[in-house]
Amino acid sequence: MRKLPWSDISLDHKDRTTGLGRLEIRHLKTVAFRYLDYPGARQVRRVMCRRKDLTSKEITIQRLHFVTSLPLGAATGEQLASWIRGH
Repeated sequence: MRKLPWSDISLDHKDRTTGLGRLEIRHLKTVAFRYLDYPGARQVRRVMCRRKDLTSKEITIQRLHFVTSLPLGAATGEQLASWIRGH
């Protein structure tokens, strides 16, 4: 999934929160393919989370990939981000 053209894919949702002594910025991108090497898969989603500790100023970046059978348009970027954060 790292080889997908993520830099060319438009942003579905951006979220910014502050809490627990840190600032978090999350970007969600979605790409659909006719064929993915997962049975029933229709889309791949990437969430990139950038966290800054407000005390130490340390920054961490985490990239998470999700494969789903949801068809395109079944949920908005905001709904998907909420489902992923609540998981």
